[in-house]
Amino acid sequence: MKRLPYSISLHTPKLWQPLAVMLTAAALAVGCGGGGGVDTGGTGSTGSTTAFSSGRISGFGSIIVNGIRFDDSTARVLDDEGVEHVRGELKLGMVTDVIAGAVTFDASTGLSNSKATEIRYGSEIKGPVQALNAAAGTFTVIGQNVKVDVATVFEDLPTGLASVQVGNLLEVYGFLDLSTGSYTATRIERKASLLSYKVVGNISALDTAAKTFTIGGATISYTGVVANALPVLSNGLEVRATLQTIPKGNVWIASALAGNAPLVAEGAQTELEGYITDFVSTSNFKVAGVLVSASGSGLVFKNGSAAQLANGVAIEVEGVTRAGVLAASQIDVKTNGGGGQEFQLFGAIESVNAAAQSFVLRGVTVRYSASTRIDNGSAANLVVGAPVEVRGVLSGSGNQLVAARIKF
Repeated sequence: MKRLPYSISLHTPKLWQPLAVMLTAAALAVGCGGGGGVDTGGTGSTGSTTAFSSGRISGFGSIIVNGIRFDDSTARVLDDEGVEHVRGELKLGMVTDVIAGAVTFDASTGLSNSKATEIRYGSEIKGPVQALNAAAGTFTVIGQNVKVDVATVFEDLPTGLASVQVGNLLEVYGFLDLSTGSYTATRIERKASLLSYKVVGNISALDTAAKTFTIGGATISYTGVVANALPVLSNGLEVRATLQTIPKGNVWIASALAGNAPLVAEGAQTELEGYITDFVSTSNFKVAGVLVSASGSGLVFKNGSAAQLANGVAIEVEGVTRAGVLAASQIDVKTNGGGGQEFQLFGAIESVNAAAQSFVLRGVTVRYSASTRIDNGSAANLVVGAPVEVRGVLSGSGNQLVAARIKF
């Protein structure tokens, strides 16, 4: 989860300051309500006038995050350093935080809809591959263990993980499982060059005398970071460390550090994707840094039960946040290694390769076959400019969408 930096070395982007004002104003305006949906967009409006969704981008036609289709036409798009970007830079599998207005349900698409005001995205790791086990679906970057699954999107890596080599520069989006210390990648991009490296994770082995700490398998020195701009460091604190590209021995040198704080406004309809951490009981655990209570009488479980909730379990959870706690109304337990992750695209076909049974939609190559369900048309109607809706899963290489359904 990419959150609001409360302290950052070297510079503090002013772009973050209006966000706090906006969240405060939103908190004063919210109503009350129950719960919506996970994956399918749920049951619609909760009565809240604001929404917050943290998770991977699973579709376009605006953007789709946690089953909500967000109109991004007027939204500000920022990276995790507060730098503004254009909407076209948002890609499938990127992990985002979306701040938006009220959520409504559209029965025709099975999605909830909202209008985004802020979209923030950021990767977890940037740096060189140090070790690789393609058979196990794992690799190491900057001392961080990363695993891929069937829902990992690959860019500039034609055969997915099989294209990765030790020494490649990668940018990895995903979720950190604190129970294992490994990251599950939702998107991996190969980079020709990087001006700096990055690790987002939780501090351990803090040594304030030596000014070092570890994140995963990386030892990081913060001796060069301006002292009065440092966050208050402590073991367990999640930080974003910007690193020089050349370590000193086995120590990586931080050029900037930022601590994180949740973005969720009081009263917001909230949807989160991530691993459970800090589990005490079903009424006291965290997802994406947000406290969650899953003890309400109306709570609905998809693909699981309350007995499965524990540290390291991947879930999507939704509800309304009040007094800093998300009161869960629906939880989807993810137990199949990304196998249930559907991707969805809306838009006009950009190009067609009939011989290969593929077309491009929203910049994504879509493959279809005789087993693809086609509604209100046929394969002959797949022509440039035709408006379609596509639902499907990733190909084995993670760089194409295999259509299960196409709707005209």
